[in-house]
Amino acid sequence: MKKCESCGYESDDLNPEVCPECGAALTSENEGNAEQEELVVIYTCSRMYEAEMIKANLESGGVTTYIISYDISAIPSVSDEGLIQILVNESDSEAAMEYIKTIINQEDGGEVE
Repeated sequence: MKKCESCGYESDDLNPEVCPECGAALTSENEGNAEQEELVVIYTCSRMYEAEMIKANLESGGVTTYIISYDISAIPSVSDEGLIQILVNESDSEAAMEYIKTIINQEDGGEVE
């Protein structure tokens, strides 16, 4: 079981690394009460492939990266894509945002936070 130390959210799913309620990192019961660094949203987009490419690039540079996808398919819209956020540890946020600014053209639809 994983638990969010910030809001108390608990999940039996072992795959999520980030709390869907507040965005904090989830910890396993066997990880103890280690101090967690704050996560920061550095980029939002609507295409999962774009988020995965950014994550791969950041992680190849040693930046631990998380993706949160909000499925809004129940809400009628012209697109079936949802909101996707890319998060990194606060200590890596400035470097990650600078990197994203060099590889992302703002006309592609993403927003650097």
